[in-house]
Amino acid sequence: MTQKKAQTWRFTVWAMVASVLGGLLLGYVLFQTVYAKDEPVPGALPALSFVDRQGAVTDLSQFRGQVVLVNLWATWCPPCVAELPSLEILQARLRPEGFAVVALSLDRGDVAKVAEFWDNRGIEQLDFYWDRDGLAPRRWTYEAIPTSFLLDRTGKVVKTYAGAYKWDEEEIFRDIERQVKARD
Repeated sequence: MTQKKAQTWRFTVWAMVASVLGGLLLGYVLFQTVYAKDEPVPGALPALSFVDRQGAVTDLSQFRGQVVLVNLWATWCPPCVAELPSLEILQARLRPEGFAVVALSLDRGDVAKVAEFWDNRGIEQLDFYWDRDGLAPRRWTYEAIPTSFLLDRTGKVVKTYAGAYKWDEEEIFRDIERQVKARD
């Protein structure tokens, strides 16, 4: 191999290596920019933005300091719909003590569809939120809906409830009330 061909070959190899490394670095930077979030609270649900009825973007950090029951539901899910009245009662009874239900709709479409569904059922004591970007199924671990996560005042998951419940029944109500009254 001549010296000129060897130099050309080395230059080509180094250019390819530099391109690959540059591409990997760019990919890492883009991943960190798009997907990386602030350090998660140990035991907390991964970060997720959702919208309220008016379309304002929020997330679970807005509820820090309260005990929160995040309820994953959808308008097309009969067990989800069946438990909404008892969630409303639970919210009304414990709200004064620093409790909030985050009824997070997983419906596709738009927030107006969920709002119409909500209004047709006359739900007044409970706000709904909408997973506009459809990220809850990809970021949070659960098997089916309805599923609810009980979060303490720091945002840590203290209990997961799979399936539909009558949230105003004595045993489950007392379970949640104990968490609300705990001031750790």
